[in-house]
This record gives sequence, structure tokens and C-alpha cells, in this order.
Amino acid sequence: MHTRIKRPHDGSSATAVVLFGTRDDPNVPFSTPNATFCNKLWMMFFENGIVDSDIWDACLTDNDKTLFTAKLFPVYSNAADSEICDILWFANGNTDKTLKNVKKYLLLSRVSLKDILMNTDVASEFAFRHEVTICLAIREIRSVLFEGGHGSLTQIFARGVSENFANRLLDTLDTMAMECDDDRWDPGTAARILANIADLLGCMAANEGGLRSGPAANKDWSDAFGILETGELGSIRKGVVALREQRRNWMHSPQHLVRAARHYDGAAQILVRNAVSIANKFVAVISGGTLPSIGEWVICECPARVDLFGGWTDTPPICYELGGSVVNASILLDGKRPIGAKVRRTATFDILLISDDGCQLCIKQLNDLLDYNQPSAPGALVKACLLCTNIVKLSLGKTLAEQLQDRFGSGFEIHTWSNLPRGSGLGTSSILAGAILASLWFAFGMNVDRLSIIHAVLCVEQMLTTGGGWQDQVGGLMGGVLHATSRPVLPVNVVVRRLLLSDELVSRLRRHLLLVYTGKVRLAKNLLQNVVRNWYARDTEVYSTFLTLYRQSFEFVGAFTKGDLEEIGRLMNIYWELKKVLAPGAEPALVYSMMQELRDRKSVV
Repeated sequence: MHTRIKRPHDGSSATAVVLFGTRDDPNVPFSTPNATFCNKLWMMFFENGIVDSDIWDACLTDNDKTLFTAKLFPVYSNAADSEICDILWFANGNTDKTLKNVKKYLLLSRVSLKDILMNTDVASEFAFRHEVTICLAIREIRSVLFEGGHGSLTQIFARGVSENFANRLLDTLDTMAMECDDDRWDPGTAARILANIADLLGCMAANEGGLRSGPAANKDWSDAFGILETGELGSIRKGVVALREQRRNWMHSPQHLVRAARHYDGAAQILVRNAVSIANKFVAVISGGTLPSIGEWVICECPARVDLFGGWTDTPPICYELGGSVVNASILLDGKRPIGAKVRRTATFDILLISDDGCQLCIKQLNDLLDYNQPSAPGALVKACLLCTNIVKLSLGKTLAEQLQDRFGSGFEIHTWSNLPRGSGLGTSSILAGAILASLWFAFGMNVDRLSIIHAVLCVEQMLTTGGGWQDQVGGLMGGVLHATSRPVLPVNVVVRRLLLSDELVSRLRRHLLLVYTGKVRLAKNLLQNVVRNWYARDTEVYSTFLTLYRQSFEFVGAFTKGDLEEIGRLMNIYWELKKVLAPGAEPALVYSMMQELRDRKSVV
């Protein structure tokens, strides 16, 4: 331990290095048989060639020669000059190295605990300990965020606010985020750091200033957002600097702090989109296919999917920080594939969108595509798919009509449909995106495999800003009962395995599985934002839930492989309870009552 003191003779500041044992009694005379220093008998200390006159004043009686009065602890004018080895030998045995340290030790200026108590530089000591606290906090932050740790920083942030070093922590986080652009471009880690800056700003608001969830569209932040969205090397560093400059204008009230936190959440989402978009390296599109004739339909129809175990682990950033593992199954509705798209070439150089509700939207110029990142905009999903395929480019320098004429000699008509209720929870939007991409690529005369489409849908969901994962398109595009995984690394690479089930198990599943539509509609983005925020904060319950989801998904695969329907049912019950932890309120009262009634009747496991 280092302690700041004032030298008795001149009042100058110095640092005393102190070491003693937890079981030492400072007031017991050293001559007492059981008296100890560094938890060892005093006689062992004196075996090193030291005598009592080396450490006690001659005027002291034997009863006054205690640990409290022993001048044991070296003093240094500069704390940087202190060497812990000067006193660590206290706790070591009698070795050659110890004897060398003893000779050096006896030449040092030393003080006792009594001297320290009488001459402690209180102001300097508090300042020193405050700095040590800050340094330890910064070390923990760097360890958690840079070394793959899963600890929560909430307590550190709260202490930083209460002890007035929150701004030092902000500076540290800024620096760390910029370091994600030094040796390698790492948007995943940078996103987590920005999310933690948002948490720190929220902590500084002290539960005032409104809700954390809210808009992040103030134009003052648009320059910083624009830099991050380029996704270029150097964009993280430049974007973090721009965010920091803007943040300085939002620190003067809880309301402004909360709004700043929202914009940092928004900046983190941009970097998550950049991180996930790297998955496009697994999209292999092969040109040279046959271009369909004008008027010839290319049709893609898909099943829906039911989530059996592991859902939420497939969503970014969880899927690339913890790893994703999901078991789901493809299903038909009334014996038919309920989701689909079809595309045909047309003689006009525009793009006509027609949805299943009869709504039509004709895209005649590139500006008509600019709202692709607004989920509620007409045709937003199709627009995002068009841009994801790079069939149409916003920055090519040519009009939409010129691009269509040069590349295809035609325009396109795109129909989309879903026979599922809106918000059914069966993966409609992601599966529909897969159907649109597949029909578009083949209508453009290109060949692409299903795994490529799965990864392309990941990119589309990020462009759309709904931030979805990969399990929906896996279930809708691959067919069967599937186990899909992704490793905790970027880029996100989804691996899919179809589970081989016996005919008997398939028959039993068909008899025992019942699909019920609750009628409760929600936009996935709203729920996802809260889950991701809690994940980034490493909320203890949320992190534990995700870890359990991931690990038990493999147990669930084992139950399917063995054909153990009872175990499948038991694990699905556990899964439902885990999902309710992540999404409170996901179980409507009607569903709870229905399930309770079925359990009372012994109709469900």
C-alpha cells in the first residue's frame, strides 16, 4: 500500500510504502511469543540480520516496541521511485535474494505506522486514492470491452458519477472507440463501446430527463452519423471525434444528457449494421445465367417458420459476441407456402411494386428509393432488397431508367404477398426478404444458393434498420427441422444443419404441435432495441438468460435426435420462460389463461 505523508522535518510530501499481515496486532510488543509481522513470528524477521535497534528508537522500552512504533516502511520523495521489492522480502523466507534486499533496505529512510498516522497528508492521500480508483476503473473498462469480457460496467459508471470522474470515463471510452480503427477496423467492439457511452450518459442524468428509448434524429448529430455510415476505414475514428464534439453541447441538463444517450444508441446501431454487413462476403452471386423473357414470371414461395429453441441468440450483436444457436422448423399454412414473391421483366424502364393488399408503387427515379431505411415507408423492404442486390445503385451517376436499360434492357414488376397475419411472429418479413432476393436475382439472370440468400437477408435487415437476426430466413429458405449456428466472431457466418427425424417422431409432432395466433401485433424493432440495450449493459439476468438459451439449445438438438418428445416438451417450456425474461409482457393475459386451462386439463406437457 502506498500512503502520502508529510515529512516531519520540512513538511515536504513523500510516499510511504506499507506492508503488513491481516493477522498482525500492531499494539502487541514484539517480544510477546505469538507477536507477528506479515503473519510470521518476529523472530523470523530478525533472522535476516536485522536487530531491534535498526527499527526502533533507543528510547523505547521493550513494551513500546511494537509493530505500531517500528520504523519499517520506506519513504520516497517521488512515488515513481518506490519499488515494491524493497518490502516484499518481509513476506519471503531467508534467501540470498532476500539478504541483498535487506542491505538495500537498511539504507532507506523509513517511518513507522505511528509516524504515518501523525503525518498523513490527508488532501494528497485522498487525491492519490481518488486517482487510483479512476485508474482501476479504467483498467476494468478496458478489460471488459477489449478482452471479450462479459462483466457489467454499470457500477463503475455509477461510482464515476457519484465521485465526480464520469468525464474521465467518457474520455477513456472515446479513446477506446477510436482505437477500433487503428490496427483493424472493428465496428462490433466500437458499437459496444458507444452503447456503454450511452449508458454512462444516462447514469449522469440520474434517472431524470425522460426515457432512454426515443428518437435519435436531431440534425445536429447528422454529420457524425453520416461519417459512421460510410463504413470506411477511418470512419470510426472520425465519427467518434464528431460525436464527442457534439456531445459537449448536450451536457448541461438531464434532458440533454438523455437525448445525447439516445443518439449514442443510434450511433451504436449504425456500427452494428456495419459489422453485420460484412456478412456479404458469404454472398456468392454468379452471373451468366439465362435472362428470362419479358413477361415471364420468376416465382419464389416459402414456408413460415416456428421458433423451437434458441431464438434471440441469432440477433446481432448477440450472435457475434456470444454466438448463436437456434432450432426451428418450416411449416405450411393450410398445406401451402404462405410467403412469396414473383418478378418479371417489363418493357418500360421503371420498377412497379404490387403488394398483396393491392397497393401499387411505381419507382421511376432513384429518389424514390431513398426511404428504404424507414420500415413503415411504402415498399421499404423491396427497395432495400433492390439496393442490396446492387442491381440498382444510388451513386452510379446514371438515372434509374439508364441503369435498367443498360444492364437489362427492361424494367421490372415485383409482386409480394404473405397469407399470414401482420406481426404473427412466424418470421414473415425476413422470409419475404429472402423470397424477394431470390426472385430478383434469378429474374436478373443470376444464380445464387440458399446460404448466400440467408446472409444477404441479414444485410437487408440492417439496411432496413429493423436489426433482425438470421433464424427467420433459415427456417423459411432451407425447409425441415433445422439447427443453425454462428460463432462469436465477425463476420457472421451462419451454418445450417437439417435434423434427420424418424417418421414416427414427425407423426407425433404433427399430432402434438398446435399453432395459435394471439392477435398481439408489434414491430420487432421496438422490442429488439430494449433487448440489445440490456445486452450491451451486460444486465446480469439478461446475460445469464442468453447464456442458458445458447447452451440448452444443444440439449434440445439432442432431444430431437433421440426422438424424446417428453424432453422436447420440457425444454420448450423452459424456453418460453426464458423468452419472457428477455421480453416482459410477451405473454398476453388471454394466452396465460389458455395455457393454465390446458395444464389443468393435462392437455399440455
